[in-house]
Amino acid sequence: MSTPTKIKYQGHIYKRAANLKCRKCGSDRVCEVHARCESAFRCWIQDHTYMGYVPDDLGLGFTHGGGDHVTFSYCLNCGQMQGRFPLKLTKIEQGVKQP
Repeated sequence: MSTPTKIKYQGHIYKRAANLKCRKCGSDRVCEVHARCESAFRCWIQDHTYMGYVPDDLGLGFTHGGGDHVTFSYCLNCGQMQGRFPLKLTKIEQGVKQP
């Protein structure tokens, strides 16, 4: 089955990588998640709580730029998050207030 690399939804064109493979197990069962949450994003890191727009340094923002969208991929076979890790210390962990 062929997977489209461009999907049009509500006037927006979303691009995805073709033929994704899990970095850990090599499975092609990689689920890409794109969700719009606007300012309703919440996360907890250790004893830090954040509520607001998606921060740009968590590796979860739309094309990893933060803002209104959450984007991430994970393997349905082994559960491995896909991406480039480890990330640098985030602003949330540093206690920096974000707009």
